[in-house]
Amino acid sequence: MNVLQTGKGSRHEGEEMIAPRLPLGLHRILWIFLASLPAPSLAQSRMPQDFAISGDEGQLLGWQQTHAAEDGAATRWSIRRLLAYTVDGHQPMRNQITVTVRVTGDRWESLDYEIASDNRTRKFRIVLNGAAATVEELGRGGSSRTQALDPALPFAQPELLAGLPVGPFQTFDAGRGRIVKREGRFVDLPPQETRKRQLYLMYEDDRPVDGWIVAGDGETDIERAVRPNFSTPLRFALAPAADPPRDPPGNARVRHPMIASPYDIPPDARGGHIRFRFDLPHAVAETLPQTAEQGVEVTDSGARIDVCTDCGPSLSDDPAQLARWTQPTPWLQSDDRVIADAARTARSLGGSDATVMDELARIARRRLEGVDFAGHYSASAAWRRRAGDCTEDAVLLAALARAAGIPALVASGMVYTRERYHQASDAFIPHSWVVAYLDGEWRSVDMTLGALDSTHVALTLGEGDAQSVAGSYFIAGLIEWQDMAEVRPRPSD
Repeated sequence: MNVLQTGKGSRHEGEEMIAPRLPLGLHRILWIFLASLPAPSLAQSRMPQDFAISGDEGQLLGWQQTHAAEDGAATRWSIRRLLAYTVDGHQPMRNQITVTVRVTGDRWESLDYEIASDNRTRKFRIVLNGAAATVEELGRGGSSRTQALDPALPFAQPELLAGLPVGPFQTFDAGRGRIVKREGRFVDLPPQETRKRQLYLMYEDDRPVDGWIVAGDGETDIERAVRPNFSTPLRFALAPAADPPRDPPGNARVRHPMIASPYDIPPDARGGHIRFRFDLPHAVAETLPQTAEQGVEVTDSGARIDVCTDCGPSLSDDPAQLARWTQPTPWLQSDDRVIADAARTARSLGGSDATVMDELARIARRRLEGVDFAGHYSASAAWRRRAGDCTEDAVLLAALARAAGIPALVASGMVYTRERYHQASDAFIPHSWVVAYLDGEWRSVDMTLGALDSTHVALTLGEGDAQSVAGSYFIAGLIEWQDMAEVRPRPSD
């Protein structure tokens, strides 16, 4: 096994390169695929067409079908997406989204949104009426709320390829059960073999949360689209309307989300300072988070990320921001009685914030005794389910911290593992951890792995919501490695 090679002639002062073990450019297959697509010029797509959905090796993973029917002066669109496959190391999954939209002209009047998986179904009814909307979750334990809308903004569901609006728009976020404001932007990618490529980005609070790489007919229809993902991008290819959708066989297999590391990273290097260089669209590189441990510099081709104990500029210590980051949210329910009681117990033991945080991590670890890689649950749901993975670890610990008066956020990105994990080793895998304000300084806390090392690369920083975590998967799917280096002082002459 390769180890760190020391020597002269390092390309960057103060760096010693980690010995290469695997070729770089692990995502070139995505760009090669895109180079074969027609040149897009998409300002805004119409309602979605029918698509076949495939994986990296062309295996059928699902389909999306659209049906239109006249409803008086309106048109009722029904969009149905079905995915069925097995991720290595997990149980087979089957997921279906059905959305029915009633549209008059270009004005959305209502939508019914249903998400069905193997063990759960959620249904929503949304009625839009000018400056307000009623969002009702149907079924047992359902709820209803009225939200203010901006009547000047269009409504769209880009995740279903149901409109790719440019500029601010409104959309229903099923994960949060509410309507949110986002902004859509098209970014030109470098041409390849004279073909034009475009990346469609969806922003929320100035952060990219999702997007597509699209190709169309030069006007408004999409012929092909790729949704970048951590390791297996989903490829949507236009299917002729005359072809009835085929149920996916369900036995298609895709890799567990991971990126094989281009370098072997020994333990000593993980405990020091590592510098990553990635090709990444500037519109995304400019939004990468900086923490006390992570510094980001936008480069000509993407981003340089330095990770070490004190590599970053840290986060804001503005009192108003700190106060905001102690408040409960729909994902970090620090006002949940049992979470608040547990935090109060930890605080009553006395000691510094760091000591309290250690106790909160012990409480969370004892509570989440089961390991469950399925789904993504809020802090309250994780507490009651008594199981989860790193995302549940992070949201529960962040909620406990907030309940104890400690400002906390959830970082999502990737981390290196040398050990075998879901049929692969020496790989970067998805990961989440907590960033907390402890005794006057921001520090990252990883209760899942027990320690933060220099292979923790944060791609998003938020409040543990599903969209923030999904955004990290999306950004990881856009990354193309350039190189990686261990940074250490040169020996004195």
